[in-house]
Parts: sequence; structure tokens; C-alpha cells
Amino acid sequence: MKSKNFIKNKLKDLYSQFKNIKIRYEYRANVHIIEVLPFSFYAHNEEYMVAESKIENEFESKFPGEEILFITKGFLIKIMNPEFELGFNNNK
Repeated sequence: MKSKNFIKNKLKDLYSQFKNIKIRYEYRANVHIIEVLPFSFYAHNEEYMVAESKIENEFESKFPGEEILFITKGFLIKIMNPEFELGFNNNK
């Protein structure tokens, strides 16, 4: 799936730009779910917010039939079966 490869490459770029974050990715029900931790970084780092927005905009223009969702701790949606991780000890 081209959209998964696109997201994984963008997440690697994001992680290389912001080394203090952890990222988990899961594809479920036509939605690409990306968890970014810690919450404080996700919610309060303006440079990160701009980078995330760029990824969302580019993804939506390339893959209009699919959804992308960035989440963090405290969201109702949770990552249940990550297929890709960055910043965790067991990187996949």
C-alpha cells in the first residue's frame, strides 16, 4: 500500500527532526493512526505542529480516499496493534 510507505517515510523524517518523541503507527478501518508521545511535546511544540500539519496536508492531497489521524496520550482512540514504532526500545 503506497499510503503506508508514504506515512512510514514521513514518520522517519519527523523522528529524525524531533529526537525526543516516540511514534507508533497503526492502520485500521481505512484510517492511518499515528500516536506521538509525550503529550507535552505533541501539544506545545509549535515547530512540531507545523511539521505535522505539512504531513497531513500532503497525505490528504496524495490519498484523498484515506484518513490520517494524529493522536497522543489521553485520546479516546488508542493504538492497539502497532505495525511501526520509533523511539521505543523495541523499534519495529
